[in-house]
Amino acid sequence: MKSVISIALSLISACLLVSCGKLPGSPPMIEATSTAIFKYNGQRLTQANAVRCEMVGMNDGVVHIGSAPRIEGDRHWFKRADGSIIIFPEFDSCIDTAAIPGESREVMHPNGVFEPQSHETFVFNSSESPTLVDILAANTFTSPTDQSILQSVILTRADVPLTHNLAIAFPGLAKMAPDPDQPATGVPGGDVFAGNFLGVQARATILASNTKCGTNAVTGVVILSERDACRFVNECNKSARKLVCGKEAGGLHVSYDPSFSTANVVMGKPDLRYRATLYDSRLPVFAKARSSSRKWRPVICVEATCAAPRDADLPTLFYYPARHLLIEVGPTNKIFGAHMFSGRRML
Repeated sequence: MKSVISIALSLISACLLVSCGKLPGSPPMIEATSTAIFKYNGQRLTQANAVRCEMVGMNDGVVHIGSAPRIEGDRHWFKRADGSIIIFPEFDSCIDTAAIPGESREVMHPNGVFEPQSHETFVFNSSESPTLVDILAANTFTSPTDQSILQSVILTRADVPLTHNLAIAFPGLAKMAPDPDQPATGVPGGDVFAGNFLGVQARATILASNTKCGTNAVTGVVILSERDACRFVNECNKSARKLVCGKEAGGLHVSYDPSFSTANVVMGKPDLRYRATLYDSRLPVFAKARSSSRKWRPVICVEATCAAPRDADLPTLFYYPARHLLIEVGPTNKIFGAHMFSGRRML
């Protein structure tokens, strides 16, 4: 049996010999309009984005992979009164090739939930000069209820010219385009470059009441070892006996000291919609918190129990026995660029 590497090399070689792209006889690129309906401050607003979709072949003479959609067009966005801008998850932009001009369908689920769940919502604090971004769950602002900003997304078959209005609405995105000449990782200070946002992420899990996480403590907060079994938690309704199981509780916010050298997990109620808040790595506070020989690694604290910075990239596990709460905390980052939310992409 071929290894994964061998198969990958075969695919690359085959694509050099035959065209790995649009399938012969495949449907043409289909144009449509994606219309978002917003409700904000009592007003009903709409936003129409031109999108295109085509099916691209992934087959070669060795392995049958199939095809996948390739989409071009902006994601939906919304500017709020405070100057912040919400970038919504990517909706299904592929309409049936048999659809006639003017035919429409709703592409937002009735409960605002998306598939796959890995999609996220981004909220930048400024559309002009963003310095921080909140990363939230896909359905944070999306629901037909009166409380949500995004009420509906309708895809309509239409032959319309492609435009990229997001670049005009969000000029700050182009300003933080990553510098291709600056290494992103593996070098001292390699996390300081345009487009890279840093922060500490804290995710909480409620463990089954009979769980033991390598400690006999019943009060306070305990730091677990890297080899503790509680590092690998399964959903309780899917776990076999003797496996550590629990239920995801959500994200927790993190506060920092003025120099960003210490990160304190705020012990409020975990929120399933919240992921993390990240800051532009070029902000002066990160330079103050970083030595010349390593990346930014703040001291991490939960309820005054603190862990020194780690050389490894593994998060630190804090265990709250009295609440059966496991909190996974560690530095994280995300890179943003001028075309991250528009342009061509394979789904």
